[in-house]
Amino acid sequence: MNIAERVIEKFGGLVKMQHALGHKHCTTIQGWKDSGNIPPWRWPEINAGAEREGIDVSEEHDLASAASNAA
Repeated sequence: MNIAERVIEKFGGLVKMQHALGHKHCTTIQGWKDSGNIPPWRWPEINAGAEREGIDVSEEHDLASAASNAA
């Protein structure tokens, strides 16, 4: 399971993550799932949505940051 899939699962799926982030459609989140990647500039909104929902995505964020820095 890639980082994007792990984050989506923690939110409870595509639609629940869509609502938590305030997106009108889940196509952006589906794109993250399909690519296995969440763009670094999207993490602030994910962290904010996760905090509102009481979800801990710190491990995934750290892994994504490390992968981004290694690239």
